[in-house]
Amino acid sequence: MSLSKTLYLSAPYQTAYSITTDNSDLEKLLRMRYGRYLTDESEDGRQYRSVVISKYRRAFNMQCGEKLYRTRVPLRAFDSYMLKTVEFDDKVIAFHASAVECGGKAYVFLARSGAGKTTLCAYLTAHGFGYITEDCVLIDRETLRVYPYTAPLRLRPGGITALEAAGVTADRPRSLTILVSESDSFKVSIADYLSRTLSTDV
Repeated sequence: MSLSKTLYLSAPYQTAYSITTDNSDLEKLLRMRYGRYLTDESEDGRQYRSVVISKYRRAFNMQCGEKLYRTRVPLRAFDSYMLKTVEFDDKVIAFHASAVECGGKAYVFLARSGAGKTTLCAYLTAHGFGYITEDCVLIDRETLRVYPYTAPLRLRPGGITALEAAGVTADRPRSLTILVSESDSFKVSIADYLSRTLSTDV
């Protein structure tokens, strides 16, 4: 049995979470999903909402406060829980959107889930635009400044097909990490995201 490890998710201007898990595959996926916002150390004085995810037979138990959930897809279950419980700092307005930078200006793309926001963001970033965020745009209420939230991109299989058709291929390396979600499989790294797959049962 694996030893439990606690990771700390501290995304900008929003609720922070501590995630304790005994599953090393899930730990890897969490690190890929949240990138630099997931660390081994807590920040002094920051409050964390606790989540414990442990392997249980062929599934996982996810303990969130007094609530216990059972799931076969813990990363998706945690994302869902986080979306339901996250609170944003009063300083910002949060939008479900993607954003890139060009010439010192932010370009924000608002659309429903699955419409291609992340695919467009990946395409523009591969062509020299600055990456701001692919999922949650944070805008300062007073200055209208857009704050970066540069977690790794997550692309659906259709997004990969669209990028390939548009000529974005593995020979266009960038310093950007892309996650490709296909049920429980993930492809990582823009330099080799067309060829390297990490498959796991989590």
